Amino acid sequence: MRKWLRRLGYLVGVLLILIIVAGGVAYLIGEGKLNKVYTIPAHSITVPTDQASIAEGKRLATVRDCTSCHTENLSGKLLTDNPMIGTIYTANLTTGAGGVGSKLIDADMVMAIRHGVGPDGKPLIAMPANFYVNLSDEDVSKIIAYIRSVPPVNNNVPRPIMSFPGKIIVGLGLLPAEALPAEFIDHTAVISAPQPSISVEYGKYLAATCAGCHNPSFSGGPIPFAPATNPHPANLTPGGILANWSDVDFIHFFRTGTGPDGRAIDPQYMPWKTLGQMTDNELKALLLYLKSLPAKTTGIQ
Repeated sequence: MRKWLRRLGYLVGVLLILIIVAGGVAYLIGEGKLNKVYTIPAHSITVPTDQASIAEGKRLATVRDCTSCHTENLSGKLLTDNPMIGTIYTANLTTGAGGVGSKLIDADMVMAIRHGVGPDGKPLIAMPANFYVNLSDEDVSKIIAYIRSVPPVNNNVPRPIMSFPGKIIVGLGLLPAEALPAEFIDHTAVISAPQPSISVEYGKYLAATCAGCHNPSFSGGPIPFAPATNPHPANLTPGGILANWSDVDFIHFFRTGTGPDGRAIDPQYMPWKTLGQMTDNELKALLLYLKSLPAKTTGIQ
């Protein structure tokens, strides 16, 4: 019996050593990913200053969910404080104290929006550029025009800090792409945005933001690291709730938050109020694209 206990103790010891070594290696890999410097050619755009463009930029920033993370006045906020991940704040984009608005040139903002990379070339944490990498120059320029127009707000938000376990999780590649998007983006891709129209192509362009919650295949299911009590995002493929929805149903939902069955949706979990700022034609294009997808079982990629 003692012989077997000694062997068992030896095996447990070896296993613990292997776990510690593997954790250490994953930590170092995570550190490497977080501190990698990307060399991406600057892309210059012309930022408009007219009121119509600024107003459209505000609408786009709302529809694309920028204000959801950076707040309505773009002053930033605590995004998550989780010992398993870290303490992550979104940036104050204004020119107030603690803001980056006066520090970033237009090219820096383009780099952050499309590539998830800061002025130092290092990846930005939780800046979901993988959903914005294909935004047209026109849309990006109007969003930046709006950001430049927002009044300064004094809000000193701390820099994001990944915890020790968080760095291990990064090293293991277990975080969703939007947590460290620079790693997953093709930084050499040529931007080719479709013209606004009621088409599958334009619907796909608009749907990029939806993938953040409904996953890249739009089949819904649980969101990684979200509280277990949160409702799961719906399956938006023809295998889910939209299969029998008409354009009228879809538009009505985004205007009122109520589906064809009369059930109201909490805007805390499904931001229909912000997405409802899309035009009727944009919503028709979005539904057209979602209905063109292959039917998926909920949660299946």
